[in-house]
Amino acid sequence: MSAVKLNPEFILIDRTSFGADEKWRIQVNKDYYDEEVDYPFQRIDKKKIFTALENYKLLEEWSNPFDPIIPKHTGLLFKNLTPRLGNHCE
Repeated sequence: MSAVKLNPEFILIDRTSFGADEKWRIQVNKDYYDEEVDYPFQRIDKKKIFTALENYKLLEEWSNPFDPIIPKHTGLLFKNLTPRLGNHCE
C-alpha cells in the first residue's frame, strides 16, 4: 500500500538524492564511518515525486551539512491539502 493511499497529514522524504536519470550508482564513503564503505543507490526523479503528491504542498526543502555534496542529498516535507476525515487504515 502506498503512503498516499493512507492520506497522511504530512509526508517526509529525508536525505534523498534526486535526479532525472534513475540509474543505479555506487556511493563510496571514505570519511563518514571508521572504514571506507560503499553501497548502491538510485536517484529519484523529483518530478515523479511531485506528481505522486499532487494533493500535497511542499513546506520545506533542506540539505544537511554531513550529507554527500555529490550527489546532493536533500529532504522534503509535504503537507496534505485535502480534508482528512480521521485516521483510517485499510
